Amino acid sequence: MTTPKRNIVLLNLVLWTATFATFTGQGFVMGYMSVHLGVYSILSLLFGFCGCLALHALIDHLKALDRWRWLVISVAAIGMMLIHSVLDVVLQQLLWPLIMPSIKAPPLTMGVVTNILSLTQVYMLFIVGAALIYSNATLRQKDQVLARSQAAAQEAQLAALRFQINPHFLFNALNAVTSLISSGRNAEAERASTTLADFMRASLEIDPSMLVTLGQEIDAVATYMDIEQIRFGDRLSVFFDVPEDLLSLTIPPLLLQPLFENAVKHGLARSIDPVTIRLKAERLEAGVASITVVNEAQGLARLDARPAQGTGTGLANIRSRLAGLYGDAGRLETQVMGNGFSASIFLPVS
Repeated sequence: MTTPKRNIVLLNLVLWTATFATFTGQGFVMGYMSVHLGVYSILSLLFGFCGCLALHALIDHLKALDRWRWLVISVAAIGMMLIHSVLDVVLQQLLWPLIMPSIKAPPLTMGVVTNILSLTQVYMLFIVGAALIYSNATLRQKDQVLARSQAAAQEAQLAALRFQINPHFLFNALNAVTSLISSGRNAEAERASTTLADFMRASLEIDPSMLVTLGQEIDAVATYMDIEQIRFGDRLSVFFDVPEDLLSLTIPPLLLQPLFENAVKHGLARSIDPVTIRLKAERLEAGVASITVVNEAQGLARLDARPAQGTGTGLANIRSRLAGLYGDAGRLETQVMGNGFSASIFLPVS
């Protein structure tokens, strides 16, 4: 039995139990309570309980009516209440000699009117309570559907952002291999191609919906940087400074990849001097960790003054993924320094 149906059955039981308790309580107080009166009360209230169960079945059956549903139910409740009132009076007249043999039974009309006044309250309370229960269930169902839709949309968005990375990375990696070939460094180009194939094979095994550890992400980045190391040789130095306790920090896959691509593009590709790229991860105040990638070079003052060409996909992609996964708790900050450029990712950590 679903929650709304269970709650309505419980409502029905509580209402008629309370009615029975009120009626028999009056009998005890007034001194006319007897076994026969108890039997009469139970039979009458059982009819009311069954009548409300029938109304409940009608409520469930008329889901398709929507706008007119509760109007139809209210009319049906009035009809059920009138039938109950008449049957109750008939039962009362039949059992009256046993209930109160010393007192004459009240007229049928008076009994029907009295029953209508008392039973109307019970039936209307049932209808109002049932309407509230179903309305609450409908709102909760809509909230759940909306939450699932939002989660699916977010997952689709994150997957789309994730799939933007591979072509972006592949473009930069193939540029590196092409540069080696055009320079006549065929052996190095072959080694870079093999490393690229290994990287792509590993990236295809990553589930876009799953998180990876910072240690796994660094391994992936190190593979990419091996390709650039072949291309730039001694001009490139890469260092990773990550505390042991942060290696298990979970982050989206390939989140750091664009930062290293940018470091190469804006540092090494536009400078004739050696460049050092450093990654540093640290735990800041409670619940926050930072991952910073910095590229530094002594000769950056002699960089080509023209801006490096690019689509801006990398940093925008990171910001979108962080916002999608962490909301305001995840962000990317960048800074131009005198001898380089830094990009810092801030995200929550348990």
